[in-house]
Amino acid sequence: MKTVHATFATTDDHFELAPPQPGRAVRALGLLVSTHDQASVQLLADPGGEPRVLMPAVYVDGMRSFLLTLGRRHAFVTGPGEALVARVVSGGPTLQLSLLVWYEYAS
Repeated sequence: MKTVHATFATTDDHFELAPPQPGRAVRALGLLVSTHDQASVQLLADPGGEPRVLMPAVYVDGMRSFLLTLGRRHAFVTGPGEALVARVVSGGPTLQLSLLVWYEYAS
């Protein structure tokens, strides 16, 4: 599980949630987003080049939260050796959010 709480000067940012491990995929089991301003969050698989979309963008209104629980059967899964990355785009002048992701490494 990884928790990210951050304020960014930019309104479009990517950050790594789970680093890649050789031969192992990452399963995103759940996601909780809480934002101060309107924002969208998208989960990506990053093989070290062009990221691949795992989850379509989820839009969260300002001062609201969004909870998504998937479990192992419906999890978003990266390819082996790919990192789990979040892309966040803010509707305001800065990006203020809390992001909690439940994940595990699959063999």
